[in-house]
Amino acid sequence: YTIEEFLEFRKNKLEYMSDPWNVLDWLNLIIFYIVIALRVAALVYTSGFDYNSVTVEYIDFQPIGFALSQELNVVSINFFLMYFKVFKYLSKVPRMDSILLTVSTCSFDLFLFFIMFSIIMFGFTAAFYIVFGPYLQEYRTLGTAFSTLFRILLGDFSYQDLVDINPV
Repeated sequence: YTIEEFLEFRKNKLEYMSDPWNVLDWLNLIIFYIVIALRVAALVYTSGFDYNSVTVEYIDFQPIGFALSQELNVVSINFFLMYFKVFKYLSKVPRMDSILLTVSTCSFDLFLFFIMFSIIMFGFTAAFYIVFGPYLQEYRTLGTAFSTLFRILLGDFSYQDLVDINPV
């Protein structure tokens, strides 16, 4: 797939990079190779371990655990980007074109909605963090307060806990 992208780039030059789908393909490939490098680094690191069931020598597994957790983070970003490739392939299906046209037509309005939603959500997140953070585990940090408020939007929360802490 990488060779195919190289050949396509060599053939079309600047036109090739003007297509956002090609940029997304390259981004996916680069992230994929970063994941391979992280995996190889982890294998090289663990191959240097000299351990068996008899030795009591301390082996520090924290760096390998950190590397593997970072690998998962990078893979999750790559999966998220690959999800958008579905739209690339759906554009080739004539019946799906109306859905893609609708999404592309309202994309600016959706972007504005997302900005306004983010501003309002951050305001509520900060307020709940300040009021309930010292008392309830679900609001201890801004991140947990944000995720808890998102769950509240879906109806998953304990109203009584909030009233017990601060009835106002």
